[in-house]
Amino acid sequence: CLLYNGTLYGVLHENTYTSGNTLRNNFIMRYSNKTAEKLFDKPVNHWYFSNEGIYYQINQSIYLMDYNGNHSKLIIEIPDELYSDSLFSEFVVYRGTIWYKNNSYSNSDDGMFWCYNFESKEFFKFNNGGDFAAINNGYLYLKKYKKSTGTTLWRFSVETFNMERVSDLPYQGVSFFNQNILFQTEKEIYAISSTQTSKIFDNKKIDPDTYFSGISAKNGRIFVKGFIGAFNGRIMEIDLDGNVIKNICEY
Repeated sequence: CLLYNGTLYGVLHENTYTSGNTLRNNFIMRYSNKTAEKLFDKPVNHWYFSNEGIYYQINQSIYLMDYNGNHSKLIIEIPDELYSDSLFSEFVVYRGTIWYKNNSYSNSDDGMFWCYNFESKEFFKFNNGGDFAAINNGYLYLKKYKKSTGTTLWRFSVETFNMERVSDLPYQGVSFFNQNILFQTEKEIYAISSTQTSKIFDNKKIDPDTYFSGISAKNGRIFVKGFIGAFNGRIMEIDLDGNVIKNICEY
């Protein structure tokens, strides 16, 4: 979801059933004045909300439209050799480039990773990849899964095309605070700087039955989401020293 000029945008998933098969349709939605409306009637394969508008993919075509659903224009046609008809493919747009991950199933480092530069109109193909986790300061952060290591976090430089591992620890979430990478496992939170990795928080400070499931830094504040057992959760605010500022809610 994205809040843009006071209006919330998101995607509605609708399943249709024909001849024993399930077809999943995705519709870009606008929510305002307590009502929800489809921005346009065509289902999309994949999408990305950006400052310049909403990028969306239908089959092998990627378009850009404004936040009123108007002025749609074709950006690229994906070549046959780069195209994969998959629910789990995804793309982001960053620094004048579409970064696209082909994927045959979720959370895998298998599959093709490619980009398209708007200025040069060139495609570049890479053999390594991962699912998109975040974008920050010239890097795409990617999560990769292997049986031997579980899910780990890597980053890919959009300038040099170099890939490097961020941490050997099992990945659960990532965000950014000042010059630190905030890295989350199920039970611990680390601050990774250019010189060191420091554990700043763990579930023993609140409840050993809490398992972390998300982290976000906004406007100088750090928010942590976690599950308490199988059915309940909590959201709390912490600082970089690992102090709990407040327990925002439990649900």
